[in-house]
Amino acid sequence: MNKLIYLSIATCLAVTGCASTSEPIVYDSSHSRAYNIAQAGGLYDVKDKKVPRADYELLSFAGDAAANTLLFTSSAGLGMSLSEGFGIGLLTAALENPDPAQRNSIVAWMPQSEAESPAQAQKLLLNQVTKAMSETLDELGVGYEKTSATDDETTEFYFYSNALGCPQYEQGMTNRDLCYMRAQIIEPYVHASPDFVESSTQAYTFSSNHKYRYHRFKVTPGKTATLPLEQIYASVSKKLPEWAYLYIASGNLQFGEQSVTVPYLLEQGKPHLLITQDDS
Repeated sequence: MNKLIYLSIATCLAVTGCASTSEPIVYDSSHSRAYNIAQAGGLYDVKDKKVPRADYELLSFAGDAAANTLLFTSSAGLGMSLSEGFGIGLLTAALENPDPAQRNSIVAWMPQSEAESPAQAQKLLLNQVTKAMSETLDELGVGYEKTSATDDETTEFYFYSNALGCPQYEQGMTNRDLCYMRAQIIEPYVHASPDFVESSTQAYTFSSNHKYRYHRFKVTPGKTATLPLEQIYASVSKKLPEWAYLYIASGNLQFGEQSVTVPYLLEQGKPHLLITQDDS
């Protein structure tokens, strides 16, 4: 991707708010889909990791929500965990990203036809994210309530389940004891969506490049909780519109006692890793 494109967009956001006639971002085939979507959504710190061509072609990414792990499967159709054929050292070197965007974010390109104004678009996406959150909590079989942090930009649920180690509030408990799910959606701007997302239509663009006011989604476990975080993230993502994406800053590949922390992007519940093949 021509970095000047991203620079021009960032400058446009800072100075003018972006005119709706701006040119759409085009796909850079030298990078992963996760990288392209994240960069287009303002997550400029994300980077692809290069993986040897043989390993890249052998493996494709898949989420094992039931086991709360992220696994690899053979492109030939034979399921395998990477730990069966590769060392933890290779996993860490290939996948861990020392300088990813360090926060979970939402990026989205809502077709302009779905709302009459940026304010209406913001309200609509917040409602859609809230619905995905509540349906996911229903699927988990937990009790939950909206907190006082909920307002016109934010939805926050506190949830409780003995099975998951999330207690119901009792006097004397602090936030560290409780489990939370929170999303914040800021008013978007109008810009042509990337050609690989929505056919370069004009869209309400929810970019997460601002240092403080960005579109966020986070699940916070209490100190005794054992939450299936990857399953939760995937479930919420799957329930969002096809033009909305979740960036997860620290997902976990779990192999027995070993784990590898990796950033990844969710598209309709499907995870995409920030990897590309090394042709050198």
